[in-house]
Amino acid sequence: MVRLSEPPIDMQRRRSERLAAIDAANNNVSEGSSASSVEENGGHPISAASLECAFRAQKTQPKLLSVRTMSKRLIDKENLEKRREDLGEMIQNASAEVAKAQGKVNRLTEKLESDKIKNLKRKLKEEKEEKRKMKEDYEFLIAEQKSLLESVKRFVKNLEGALKAELEEVKNLKKDKMEMIKEIQELKDQLNEGSPCAALQDIQIEKSGIGTIIAFFVHIFMSWVPPVTPTVFLRRLRLGSGPPVQFPSMKMVAETRRTILSNDHEGEAEAENRNVSELVSALRAASRAEDFARIEEALAGREAELKREIERQRHEKALMEEKHEFERLEKLKAEDELRVKLSVMVKAEAVSEDKFPVKDQSNEVISGKRRNMQRRRSKPLAAISNNCEVGSASSVERNGGLPIAGNLD
Repeated sequence: MVRLSEPPIDMQRRRSERLAAIDAANNNVSEGSSASSVEENGGHPISAASLECAFRAQKTQPKLLSVRTMSKRLIDKENLEKRREDLGEMIQNASAEVAKAQGKVNRLTEKLESDKIKNLKRKLKEEKEEKRKMKEDYEFLIAEQKSLLESVKRFVKNLEGALKAELEEVKNLKKDKMEMIKEIQELKDQLNEGSPCAALQDIQIEKSGIGTIIAFFVHIFMSWVPPVTPTVFLRRLRLGSGPPVQFPSMKMVAETRRTILSNDHEGEAEAENRNVSELVSALRAASRAEDFARIEEALAGREAELKREIERQRHEKALMEEKHEFERLEKLKAEDELRVKLSVMVKAEAVSEDKFPVKDQSNEVISGKRRNMQRRRSKPLAAISNNCEVGSASSVERNGGLPIAGNLD
């Protein structure tokens, strides 16, 4: 703002020039009046009267000049006042325009501030919503990982129980096999040393049909009764393991009778020299050797199948442990990524509070987590347990119907 009481620089300069011109004019007038008085006197020296007149003239002349100067000064002052008024109006108009422009600037600033505050509030609300969704996804992921871990632990525990049961069954089978081998050895020793039927060696069978009938019934009895101890036989009947009991059919009885009769007609000379104990021991040795061979073959096959099953279950256990380790590493990786994203979001909130733009990347993180969860759900653990059940069923079929102890469920 320019003060009205202080004149501008150009006005002061003009005023000083005008005053200098007025002084120069006054000097010229005084010099001209003195010269004219000397000329009027005819070149004679001026007397006292003339000097007095000149002095009076000089005394009256400045008064006239001062009046003229005052009139000019009044005119200049009026012009100056007029120019000052014009300048004041210009200043007032300029100040009014400045105030109007300032009002427009204030309104625009307020509008921009309000829009910026609205955008920041909207962004903050969206970020809070995204953070809430990420927190829910994280909790869901943690719950899924816990359930998966529990199911894996439960499956591994069941698998270990099944392996222990299989090992116990193998130990029991080995123990039974050793007992059977001992019994076989005892029976062989008894057969070599002599059986209770050796007392009948002195009884001779006469040449008649009595020897044929006795041999026929002895063969039927030995083919029906399994050559094992009663405890082992009852255990097999109770557990359902071991070779099935084969009862003689009518066809087999007829064939045996026909064979014995044909042998009787062909070797009557040999039948005269043989007794009941020899026939019984021969039939018992043949049937027991065949039964023991069949039992040993079944036990060997079962033991090999159990070994294969144990190896397969160990392999599956190793795979499950590897999968569990992979899931644990995935969980740690997801937790690290989520921790990094949360720190980035916290920094983004701090930056958004300072009114700086922030790039939002939470949608990509959430979509990645959901894709991982869908990929994990596509491979349930039920398939593994079903594969174990199918493998155990196939092993039972390959073992000839002999069940395997333990249950993978």
